[in-house]
Amino acid sequence: MSASEDQVKAVWLLNIQKYVTWPEKTFASSNSAVVICVVGQHTFRGDLERIAEIKSLSSRPVVIKDASPEADHIEPWPVVFVSASEKRRVGEILAKVQKGHVLTVGESDNFIPAGGIMNLSVRDKRVRLQVSLRAAEAAGLKISSKLLQVADLVESKGK
Repeated sequence: MSASEDQVKAVWLLNIQKYVTWPEKTFASSNSAVVICVVGQHTFRGDLERIAEIKSLSSRPVVIKDASPEADHIEPWPVVFVSASEKRRVGEILAKVQKGHVLTVGESDNFIPAGGIMNLSVRDKRVRLQVSLRAAEAAGLKISSKLLQVADLVESKGK
């Protein structure tokens, strides 16, 4: 049985966090929850919740929150996922969270050029991970070489 695109994206989103190191004071304690904030309309929320219940990420539980793309402020949670429904507003949304140590993940072609860190793209019917090391460094995040071995490195504009 093969997984759907939504299931694969949910697994990627949950697993990539294990390969990212945030600055020391990002989390209150070593067992604080990793909050994934989802911005925009998405089809894999159910898959994300089901898989999060099954998987354990290191010693941290996972909490999933939603944020409106129209909000004046988006809380700088450790992970912010911007759905493809917000393709036209990616730059505006990223500007709302770039002041913190936030792993930004998207699923649209313009996500990394707009300043995002990771993008889940579909090529040849497979979900691929694209990474901008420049954007990760600007956010104060370190990405494991293990993850980089399976990712396509792409750099963002500016910075």
